[in-house]
Amino acid sequence: MGEDLPVCSTASDIPRLAGARVCVVGIYQLVDLRQKPTPPPRFQGHAAVALENGALVLLEPPWSRVGKRPEAERTEWEGRTVEAVGVLHERCPEPREPVATLVNPCLSPVERISAHDQRDVHA
Repeated sequence: MGEDLPVCSTASDIPRLAGARVCVVGIYQLVDLRQKPTPPPRFQGHAAVALENGALVLLEPPWSRVGKRPEAERTEWEGRTVEAVGVLHERCPEPREPVATLVNPCLSPVERISAHDQRDVHA
């Protein structure tokens, strides 16, 4: 990791670490954000880190321009175990204009994403 940041790897870590700059560890995955998703999934560029118990931490609020992750990032990290560094929010920040939005946990701003070294020992 290189920095001594608190680690979020399960859903139970989220309330304790909300508002802090953290390292979220889990599997990078694309997410289908439709309200009533029916197969097949429709991915529109949004991504999350799936924690070890399956909880999702979105990478930026889905309503924001940066909520749609760059194609190069999605291609590089999809399905891989990553460390995402940024400020953890227990709920996605609200948009300035009223609009229906998700209440999932969210990392924003995302500072960086890198491969997780399984040999690292995180407290």
